[in-house]
Amino acid sequence: MDKIVAIFQRYTISSFIFLSCLWSWGYWGLIVYPLDMTGELYMQIPYAWGPLFAILILNYSLKNIFKSLASQITKWKVHPGWYLLAIVLPFIEDIILLIFWLSGAPVIVVDRPLTDYLVRFSTTLFIAGSLEEFGWRGYLQPNLQKQYSALVSALFIGLIWAFWHFPVVFFGGASYEPQDFIGLIILLPLFSIVIAWLYNSTKKVLIIPMLFHASVNTPNPLKLSEIASDTQQMIFGLLVIGFWILFPIALVHFYGKDRLSKSNDISTSKKLSESK
Repeated sequence: MDKIVAIFQRYTISSFIFLSCLWSWGYWGLIVYPLDMTGELYMQIPYAWGPLFAILILNYSLKNIFKSLASQITKWKVHPGWYLLAIVLPFIEDIILLIFWLSGAPVIVVDRPLTDYLVRFSTTLFIAGSLEEFGWRGYLQPNLQKQYSALVSALFIGLIWAFWHFPVVFFGGASYEPQDFIGLIILLPLFSIVIAWLYNSTKKVLIIPMLFHASVNTPNPLKLSEIASDTQQMIFGLLVIGFWILFPIALVHFYGKDRLSKSNDISTSKKLSESK
């Protein structure tokens, strides 16, 4: 046991990634896939607990991880605009569709009860995907920023985040298709830059990334009608893709890659080097 603890203490980042995958991939390989539950969305919720499992194990050897996370989740005092951004940004498709509708494009409201949106949002926030943020942002982001810039840390987390999703995506769980994995490798690092900006700018208010995650997992209430022209569909797709490429680039440009924030109390490699 002492040897394992020593490994965890020496290779904290690698250990976190390994333990996160151990729980999630193990749950998928031993329960979800063998029992043919890949189509049962809510039976897959424990998959999202991988990062929490990793933190639980690491806290035994590293100590004070829970204390750090508790201080982040109990911080709520931040400008309301950050809450609004965290909830609204993932619905950029619907904002674009509203503009399309005003221009006369055939946009329709998805036939889905309002309760479905509330259930998906609250389920993600309290017992599913948002709990990943304790690991990805609450633990991994600040620890990586002790050695690397906020941008490099965010991109690394995005790639690990995508890699961690592999069994769910490749085997068609949670409405994914195998080909979606390539999209996640591209999209999640971009999302990770945006979430790192939200997290660092609010000085580690963890509920902000959690709200963003919950909104991402909530279905879109609007969609482009099937009668829309090929040109309208192409323009809509380009606008959505363009936003998620250009917005993170703009954040890096305006806030800087070292901190992704105007705050001066975010630990980064640059700050550490300046203190030497």
